[in-house]
Amino acid sequence: MFGKAFKATFGVGCALVVGLIILIAIGAALGPKASPSPTVGPVGATLAPAPTAAATSAPPTVAAAAAPTPFNFGSGKKLVPTEVPAGTYRMRTPAPGCYWERLSGLGGTFGEILANGNPPGPEIVTIAATDKAFNSTRCAPWSADLSAITTSPTAPFGDGTWQVAIDIAPGTWRSAGGTTCYWQRMKGFSGTFNDIIANDNTGPSTIVEIGASDKAFSSSRCGTWTKV
Repeated sequence: MFGKAFKATFGVGCALVVGLIILIAIGAALGPKASPSPTVGPVGATLAPAPTAAATSAPPTVAAAAAPTPFNFGSGKKLVPTEVPAGTYRMRTPAPGCYWERLSGLGGTFGEILANGNPPGPEIVTIAATDKAFNSTRCAPWSADLSAITTSPTAPFGDGTWQVAIDIAPGTWRSAGGTTCYWQRMKGFSGTFNDIIANDNTGPSTIVEIGASDKAFSSSRCGTWTKV
């Protein structure tokens, strides 16, 4: 009886061993399913984060510096240079009855008047560094602003002193004229005879050629000048 039991047990064991071998063979044939390999960088390397665009900002707005206000002064007797620096000044608007004078002294004598004028319209005067004082009465403010006061260099203009190539264009001009019309071409603004290039007292309508090298043109009681 022991022999039959041993044979039965041995037969069952062999069957189990054979079945296990078959299962192992089937598993080896099928193999494990491949899983995707993770992507890694080089050993020991630290992956840098993706670059981001740098934030941009508009440059700060810088306000333009305001242009300095040209020096100006009113009527009265002004000492040079403590109250009025030497230089060229303009009365930009007419002032009926205006009178001005450059002075070499303060004694009040006629001999101390270097130059003077009674402008019928806008006026320009150069005060020299050697002048002692500048005096004006009933005049509009004087300004170091010498910019144009006409709408165009070829626009008609009237009595007064005008800068050539700034206020008026060089060339031929005709005036309406008058019985006491006076005009002068100028090479400077000192107010002295030395700055007069040419002048004339004319009657009705006159024509004048203003040179390109002229510094200024002045007229009184001539009416309106028109470009020819």
